[in-house]
Amino acid sequence: SSHPKLWKYVLIPTVINFLALIILVTFYLHYFNDIFLLLAKPFGGLDVLNPQDFWGHFFDGTLWIARQIIKILVFLLSLVLIFIAVFIVSLVINAPFFEALSEKILVIKGVEEASTLKGFVSNFIYSLKIEIYKFFIFAGTILVLFLLSWIPIVGPVFSILMFLFVAWMFAFGLCTYPLVLQHRPFTEMLAWGLKNKGLLIGFGLPSLIPFVGFFIIFFQVAGGTLLYLDHGEKNTLSNTLTSNNDSH
Repeated sequence: SSHPKLWKYVLIPTVINFLALIILVTFYLHYFNDIFLLLAKPFGGLDVLNPQDFWGHFFDGTLWIARQIIKILVFLLSLVLIFIAVFIVSLVINAPFFEALSEKILVIKGVEEASTLKGFVSNFIYSLKIEIYKFFIFAGTILVLFLLSWIPIVGPVFSILMFLFVAWMFAFGLCTYPLVLQHRPFTEMLAWGLKNKGLLIGFGLPSLIPFVGFFIIFFQVAGGTLLYLDHGEKNTLSNTLTSNNDSH
C-alpha cells in the first residue's frame, strides 16, 4: 500500500492468467468424457460387457462405482494439472511484467538502478532464454514424475515427489527474478534453488492451492524478491550495482 504504483504491473498479467485458465478449462470440460474413455480403454473401459449371471452383474456394478470414483479423481487431478500448466505458461508469458515488478522492488530497496529502454530489451531477451530453459527442464521433470505416479504401489511416492517439486519450481521461478535481471547463469540460479530447496518448497506451497495462486502470485513475486535479498548470496546484487555505477 506504501507503493501504489506497483499495482500497474499486476493488471495485464491478471488478464492473461484468467484468459488462459478459461480457455483451457472450457476446452477440457468439452472433451473430458472422450479423454476419460481414452484413459480407461486399456483397462477394458472399467466395464463388464453383457453380464449374464449374478456375479457378472455384481462385478459390473462394482466397476461402475469404481469408474465414477476414478472419474472424479481424474477430473480433479486434471484441473490441478491445468492450473500448473497455466502457472508455467504464466511465468513464461508474464516474465517481463514480473521482472519489472521485481526490479522496482530492488530499486526501492536500493540494490538496483532503474533500467533504460536498452536495458529493458536486453533483460527481456535474456529472460526469454532463461524461461525456455526452465520450461523444458521443469516440464520434462513433471511429465516423468506424473507418468511414474501411475505405477502400482510406488506411484503415490512419485505423486508426493511431483507435488513437492512443483512447489519448489514455482518458488524458484518467483524468487530468482533478481538473478535474471543481473543476467546470472542458469546454473547459478539452479545451484541457489537446490541449496535452499526446503525454503523454496515452503514458499511455493500456497501456489498449489487451485485458483488461489492466481490471486497471490503477484504478492509472491514481491515476496520472492525480498526472500532472495534475505537468503541470496551476500553482496551479489550490491556488487553488481556498484560495478554498474563505476562503469557510468
